[in-house]
Amino acid sequence: CASLSSDGKLLAVSNIRTGFDVYETSSNSACNSFDHEEPQSCVPLPVLLIHAGNVLVGGSTCGNVRIWDARTHEVLDCELSLKGTLTVLRIP
Repeated sequence: CASLSSDGKLLAVSNIRTGFDVYETSSNSACNSFDHEEPQSCVPLPVLLIHAGNVLVGGSTCGNVRIWDARTHEVLDCELSLKGTLTVLRIP
């Protein structure tokens, strides 16, 4: 999974090993990495850059959602956990 920041300058991708990597689109170089502390799953995880690329939201295979300040790498206090059956609709 991948997410492009609203200004098009950053691209976040699930690296399937440790969490998420963020790349600068102008140089195609990695500029940040975010570890998710979940067991390795070897599957792509959902990721989303919000607030002009200043916040990274990342999912896990265990139903946890972690939110980072993309500038400081600090995990924000609002960690979410989804349990049970959840239906998600994506409307283009």
